Amino acid sequence: MKKVVVITGASKGIGRELAFIFAQKGFNLVIASRSSNLLKELGKEIEGKHGVKVLAKQTDVGKREECKELIDYAVDSFGRIDVLINNAGIGLYSPVAEMKEEDLERVFHVNFFGSFYCTKYALPYIKEARGSVINISSVAGLIPVPFMGGYSASKHAMNALSFALAMEMKREGVHVLTVCPGVINTGFVASSLGNYRPKFKVRGSDPSKLAIKVYKYYERRKRMLIYPWYYRLLVLSYKIFPYIYETISLRSWKRKG
Repeated sequence: MKKVVVITGASKGIGRELAFIFAQKGFNLVIASRSSNLLKELGKEIEGKHGVKVLAKQTDVGKREECKELIDYAVDSFGRIDVLINNAGIGLYSPVAEMKEEDLERVFHVNFFGSFYCTKYALPYIKEARGSVINISSVAGLIPVPFMGGYSASKHAMNALSFALAMEMKREGVHVLTVCPGVINTGFVASSLGNYRPKFKVRGSDPSKLAIKVYKYYERRKRMLIYPWYYRLLVLSYKIFPYIYETISLRSWKRKG
């Protein structure tokens, strides 16, 4: 029987590339996002290319009931869940003093609570399969980023939950992988909430290469991936030279428009 992976935020970017990689490896898929049309197109493309079964479920992970419906749909359709990939996310670029409460609440509902709800509802089936939870977080969840305080806070929370889950599930045979990418070419900046944007265009990494790396870490049951590798130096530099990091970071932003 083929293994089953559930991927949130699968219609584009990192989630889309992860869907192709897991399909290539023979997994049946349940793909989810808010964009029904993009999901259906992706499902047809993957089925035609890899010969696996792909089910699409329009889902807003910021809503608890829709997270439960997604997991129930996957189990009702395939009878199992081997891997859950919490990839859905939204950005927020704003100074704390100007941050809109509704924007921060939305970011936490999607980035943190969406991952929590999907994990909570899927965990009994993942435990049965001795499978994996893969949380797509961010380097911003490891270090603070000015004008990204809301987003960074949501990813710090996601990381804390992910690291705790990894410890709690070790004896249960469940693998938890926390993925912390840097800048990836996904259109993330353009679709983010808030009134600030990076001053300089940073050349992002290819999401397909990240997806390949994530699958390798999944196979090896690794617990942590910072990608690309040089972002490890950024995390280290903040710990050793926080003043220099803060000074450079503050100069890298401008008000939108």
